[in-house]
Amino acid sequence: MYTIPFALAYSIDFQQVRNSFTRFYALPNIKVYERDGQPYPPGRDALTRILHRRIAPELIQEEAVEALLHYSGGLIRELIGLTRSSLIIARQKRGDGGPITREDVEQAVVGVRNFYRRELTEAEYEELARFYEGGPFVQSDVALQLISNLCLLEYDGGRDSWWAVHPTVQPLVKEWIQHREKAP
Repeated sequence: MYTIPFALAYSIDFQQVRNSFTRFYALPNIKVYERDGQPYPPGRDALTRILHRRIAPELIQEEAVEALLHYSGGLIRELIGLTRSSLIIARQKRGDGGPITREDVEQAVVGVRNFYRRELTEAEYEELARFYEGGPFVQSDVALQLISNLCLLEYDGGRDSWWAVHPTVQPLVKEWIQHREKAP
């Protein structure tokens, strides 16, 4: 079994991979929400089970779990990373006293969001705004970069896949859209 970066599957270079192997399978991101924004219980349950194998349920409040599920975007790596950062924040605030709270998670998310704030380009904001406003996936270098840096996430919708802006990045895109609308 071989794994490749997800963005490679959308690049022109993937044709070489396709020609070298008879079968390939892309592991989809875990859906936390349906395409229409409704919670997706099977995905949420799977991520909660993964989370509770990494941290005892008594060490994290249920509201914090819900926030982690949301902000992970269905990415296990993001779920674990945000949990770790939230735990560090909780321990810095309260020592060993008390579980991870939603506020701890929100503080961890701000750190990730600020990273994206520094890294996103004008062209990337434009593309993210297009997706955020319901535009379809269109192959481009900018879209590939957004897939690669996990700002743009693909979900398996059964017969067709769909795309969403990463939940941690969505507030930045909203700000950018508001700024764009105010510009003369």
